[in-house]
Amino acid sequence: MYRKFIAVILAAAVAVTGFGAAPAQAGDKDLQRFVLGVAALGIIAAAIESDKRRDNDRSGGHVTRQQPYYPPVVHAPPRGHGPNNSHVVPR
Repeated sequence: MYRKFIAVILAAAVAVTGFGAAPAQAGDKDLQRFVLGVAALGIIAAAIESDKRRDNDRSGGHVTRQQPYYPPVVHAPPRGHGPNNSHVVPR
């Protein structure tokens, strides 16, 4: 019983869908919208590329690196060479 009912509902849905379908047509407005959309994308891409070029020109096109920091080295006085050639005793 349920199989026949479901088959009838399915057949009716397929039949009704066929009546409402109309062939797709692209009108003049659709073509104009497409052309304007492509032109807008081209303008946006050109602006992005121009901004990238300007940033590269501003930075010189290369990366500079800081020199590493080396803290000053303090050497201990040599032992045995103090005043009057006496031995220097650590504190």
